[in-house]
Amino acid sequence: MIAIIPVAGSGTRLRPLTSSKPKALLHVGSKPIIAHIIDSLLPLGCTKLILIIGSEGTNIPQYVKDHYPGIESEVVIQEKQLGLGHAVSLTRNLTESEEIVVIYGDTIIDGDFSEFIDPRFDGVIAVKEVDDPRRFGVINVIDDVITQFVEKPSEPQSNLAIVGFNYFKSSQLLFDCLENIIEGN
Repeated sequence: MIAIIPVAGSGTRLRPLTSSKPKALLHVGSKPIIAHIIDSLLPLGCTKLILIIGSEGTNIPQYVKDHYPGIESEVVIQEKQLGLGHAVSLTRNLTESEEIVVIYGDTIIDGDFSEFIDPRFDGVIAVKEVDDPRRFGVINVIDDVITQFVEKPSEPQSNLAIVGFNYFKSSQLLFDCLENIIEGN
């Protein structure tokens, strides 16, 4: 399984902490955010990490190589901040139609990710009920099927916030969908 970790954001809401260090390398407790993320992926048997970085994150790959030498890692540079879908689409040629997980590079989730890995489904997205969904990306659902993703809705139809972990049985289906969305603007 391959893990895609988008860490290209500039962390503007965390300034001045991110003025000299990318958000993924900020410490939470005894280690950086990226270490919490990778440590949570290891039990899944991830064989490869793909790090999507921006111009401010050039020291993230070195941290990963230094602290996780046994894990293969690749780096993709997102030159323009065109959103999460665009960032993930840049990794298409590195996944070889494999089973993948996408975990957001600013998300620490305390839990067992193996509960989300279910090959009976083409894809799984982790969500959590929240009191104020206007602060998050949310999903709209009809008959247990996701019908829409809405970023910070002013009038939410759901209180199911996206928490930053996605599973895809085949990366090919994900990339075909992303290509369709991007081409359709």
